[in-house]
Amino acid sequence: WRHERFPLPLEYLHNENLMDALKKGLDLAERAGRLLSPGYVEIEIKTKNKERKTSVPAPLMVLSSELLPKDQNGRTDPGETRKLAASLSPSGSYFAALGTMFNTFLVNLSSDLNTDGSTFGDKALPAWAKEVRGASRNAFNETVNDLNRTGRSLKAVSRAEHDFNSHMARLMKEYLNIDKEGGE
Repeated sequence: WRHERFPLPLEYLHNENLMDALKKGLDLAERAGRLLSPGYVEIEIKTKNKERKTSVPAPLMVLSSELLPKDQNGRTDPGETRKLAASLSPSGSYFAALGTMFNTFLVNLSSDLNTDGSTFGDKALPAWAKEVRGASRNAFNETVNDLNRTGRSLKAVSRAEHDFNSHMARLMKEYLNIDKEGGE
């Protein structure tokens, strides 16, 4: 049996705005976690007239696709790509790393009432975003650092890392002051 306890400020039971801020923080962690999964991530594409959402391979799918041999048409087997990505996936260690930070976020968010007096998270959400970014980046780096250093794997890591950084910058834009892709 396993039993865990963590402090839950009573304010969460009575304040819908606080719950909305918590949901926003949890959504960010889940979306960052999808970058470390063997699947697809949803991105928004902006054109002149409209915005639309589309799904693209997650960075680990890109990595796996580049690592696996190609057929005569230059494609990899999607099933094998997904299997390799699943075997590499660091999402378990990512969520474990966030576990200890989440307790701090939970307490800090409840006391981070904005100047308008009704919303929460001006300080706690950006701090949580930095923790999420750091934990996901560490998990990604641990995964790719374990690969051998052949030309094929270096190319695969480079492509996957580029995708990871691009997706992460898009995720963090709302929470952190990021002017250009990949940086603050």
